[in-house]
Amino acid sequence: MDKLKVLLIVPPIKPHEPPYSLPLGTAHIAAVVDSLGHDVAVFDNNAYRLPHEEVLNQVRGEAWNIIGMGSLVTTYVWQKKMFNLLRKEFPDTLLLAGGGLATSLKRDLMEWVPEIDVLCVGEGERTISQFLANFDGRSWENVKGIYYRGNGEIRETPPQPLLSPEELGQLPFPKYDLLPLNEVYFKNSGIPLSPEAMVAKRRLPIEASRGCPFTCSFCIDLPSGTSRTRFRAPPGGSSAKIRYYDPKWVVGLMKHLRFKYAIDFLTFADENFTASKKNVMELCDLMEKEGFTELDPPLHWGSTAHVNTIDREMLERLKAVGCCYLDLGIESMNTEILSKDIGKGSTPARNEWAIDECLRAGIYPITNFMIGFSGDTIQSYYDNVRFWIKRKIDVGPFFATPYPETELFDQNREKILARCGSFENFVIKCEEDPSIKFVVNLTKYSDDELMKIREMMVAHDLEGLKKFAEQKKEKIVEN
Repeated sequence: MDKLKVLLIVPPIKPHEPPYSLPLGTAHIAAVVDSLGHDVAVFDNNAYRLPHEEVLNQVRGEAWNIIGMGSLVTTYVWQKKMFNLLRKEFPDTLLLAGGGLATSLKRDLMEWVPEIDVLCVGEGERTISQFLANFDGRSWENVKGIYYRGNGEIRETPPQPLLSPEELGQLPFPKYDLLPLNEVYFKNSGIPLSPEAMVAKRRLPIEASRGCPFTCSFCIDLPSGTSRTRFRAPPGGSSAKIRYYDPKWVVGLMKHLRFKYAIDFLTFADENFTASKKNVMELCDLMEKEGFTELDPPLHWGSTAHVNTIDREMLERLKAVGCCYLDLGIESMNTEILSKDIGKGSTPARNEWAIDECLRAGIYPITNFMIGFSGDTIQSYYDNVRFWIKRKIDVGPFFATPYPETELFDQNREKILARCGSFENFVIKCEEDPSIKFVVNLTKYSDDELMKIREMMVAHDLEGLKKFAEQKKEKIVEN
């Protein structure tokens, strides 16, 4: 096979915010392409935030064999226009879609964006390897986990098996060097998640696991392309809902990043870093053994956790090796919402315990909250605000968003399509920032009422919520 020229384009994510989040998934795919001996370049427009035409100006003039693009479902509109421009500029180049958008929409995306030649579902490392191996003959039926065009049809191959822990531990390190670190990302290292994170000067993301064992209704399992509750591991690979890198691989990457880039902060981008106490403790022990607790300046880091997976021993160990924050994903302080609407597997009492234990260990607890579930009542909103006042928490709750392929979408499909007119219209609305505006109203309240409720919650206005409950003939119980 001849050496191929591969370009990966990263769409802008949350354009109203600075580029805090480096595209780790793209860096992983670029590393695999590079390890196979092909030329790979990345144009990271999450970093540069250029208009479509200027992106085209930056990448034209090269004879690209493949141009790939992938990111979150919230980037659909941007990607659709970019694919259209790329096809006109590069009529003979194969256009490849991947990432969260492709994994969530699958065949629908192929139908809406006719410029896409091949679409990859789920984890991309093995898929891109098979894809490149079959590029010369265009024998896509030999590549698992894709949709492709053939004889005027959209065809689908069997799902790509999930990588095993052994395979994760053999992956090449992500190609951070293809991204504008000094130019953009290090300048936006400081992030308001803990005092240490706020003063970070050279922060990079890393992961120690993939997947999550829990079944929250608002989540999609991106490696398999299914909702958490309908998780189906493709045959032939790992069947676990969460898989762990070898701690030696993780610490090896940490050393590489410290020595090459002088990083002072790591964001573990795992969906649930603390899901396995055994793995967490092994990783902490290896960090200490390799001298990470003795660095000057120190290396701090943070990650995610579920309140049911932490205990005092783990938290104290995490703190000892540099952990300064954990995103606990509290979501709600109402028992009914946690159990019925979210399927979180937690309780208000456990949520509060987890916050207390993190603080006791010296780890800053990130307490995200969500509102706007179909089961929400003034009581559930009231329960949240009363807790915020008690714990002196200022928070702007996210609106529950039924992204495609989640259980929340499946439960509300008819309501969503009725209100948006079509599935594509809904996906376009998914661009909305759920931290300030809802994508679709799933509640029994009007749109104006739902926005007013959020305003009262942010203002800690318990009396306003009580008056609103009286107007709606709802009762509030002081538990």
